[in-house]
Amino acid sequence: MAEMKFGYFPEPLDFTIGDLSVATLPGLDAQRADVTQSEGVEDDWCFAPLAKVHDIMTGDVRTRPASGRVFGLPKTHTLSHRASDDVEHLRFIVWMLGFIYGIRLTESEAGFLDATPIKPGKLHDVVWLGNSEPKALGIVDAYWHKHAANPRIAKGLMGIVHSLFLSETPTLLDFERFIYLYTAFDGCHAVWCAMTRANPLAGGHSKRIANLCSAFKRSIPDWADPTPNTVSGVRSGKVFGVRNDTLHDGLFFDEPWGFQIYGGIASSGDPNRNILLEMRCLVCRLVFGIVGFNDPDYILSPIDTRQQHGAKL
Repeated sequence: MAEMKFGYFPEPLDFTIGDLSVATLPGLDAQRADVTQSEGVEDDWCFAPLAKVHDIMTGDVRTRPASGRVFGLPKTHTLSHRASDDVEHLRFIVWMLGFIYGIRLTESEAGFLDATPIKPGKLHDVVWLGNSEPKALGIVDAYWHKHAANPRIAKGLMGIVHSLFLSETPTLLDFERFIYLYTAFDGCHAVWCAMTRANPLAGGHSKRIANLCSAFKRSIPDWADPTPNTVSGVRSGKVFGVRNDTLHDGLFFDEPWGFQIYGGIASSGDPNRNILLEMRCLVCRLVFGIVGFNDPDYILSPIDTRQQHGAKL
């Protein structure tokens, strides 16, 4: 039997599903108080502390004017598997447990990058109904076993979740958020092709998001529609054009990275529309479909709203 401590999860969590068990470690209340009262916490996010440098000649320790970026939080729970002694298996389960609850979870001593939420539900728009969370973890375990012959599939899914989670970091600029989200789409396409043995190069780059939407019977957002457009590049309004300009030319809506919001200052599009939000919501629904969380009500739910949506397994 394999066992792994992980965190940070601020609430009691105790259940068994199949061979998997999740249990709360002693001292949760004290650990939660330490985290929530720390100076690095704001609006339910914990930010990386300022880096410290040790001078080996003098023994002095000075604080740098920048964060250390990678940091740790307390381990609050354990995950155990009665039928597995594979550490990578449990690491995958921990990553996906974080997706299920909408909070970054890790078994590492320093497993957080820049910032992490300390409240569940901050990293997706899912409201689980009917005690579906344990069932979801059971589906994740079955997914691992189904694709164990190709470890790249589980690793790819971890990469998708990490890119999605990083895109929510409060201090990001629009170009950074866009890159993380588009990377998550590319990851979804790679994992789906590996699962279905489809040719990842078929149809060209511009059709990847559209093909994923079709696979899960979703309508294709206008910003992902691969229909040819007489306007090229970023001005077409298609995210694959934005992606090409951003990654290949170092321009985000015709300005160097960091000096333009999504759509551009002079955009003639709908000023109330948030394409980055729509991208984030669509990634969540694609992950649902890829893993096998078969709730069509959630997978087909709107992506142009900050409203949360129910999911039941």
